Amino acid sequence: MAGKILPGPLTSGFLLTSIIGFFVSAFYVYKLTPAWGFTFSVMFLIMFIASMVSLARSSVDTKLRDEIEQTYPKEYKQQLDNKRKSIRRRRK
Repeated sequence: MAGKILPGPLTSGFLLTSIIGFFVSAFYVYKLTPAWGFTFSVMFLIMFIASMVSLARSSVDTKLRDEIEQTYPKEYKQQLDNKRKSIRRRRK
């Protein structure tokens, strides 16, 4: 097994899209065609719930660590190795 997978935080654009999409679907599209309005409202509601779960369960540290690792792979690896060495020294 690869280990526990932690969800990364979804973007604020995803959250904003879900909120605006829900209101547009509920108030505008529903008046035109109730079936499509209901369907889109449910879809955007699911998107909103996903973004709330993502905010509650993820840590910004994991996303930031991944971005740093992609931007500065050599420096990040060296820094990580130094931390591991210092932890080993403390244990001895």
